[in-house]
Amino acid sequence: AVIKVKDGYRLMDLFYSHHNCIVVGDKSEDLKYMAKVFDLDIIS
Repeated sequence: AVIKVKDGYRLMDLFYSHHNCIVVGDKSEDLKYMAKVFDLDIIS
């Protein structure tokens, strides 16, 4: 999945590490929930 981020600087402030942006395997459901929490848009 690709996450469209309106404000990349804000995203990096929210995460403790940029490594959170890299995931392995099918995480589509997890990404949907994360997107709601961080007010992100998912493009699939």
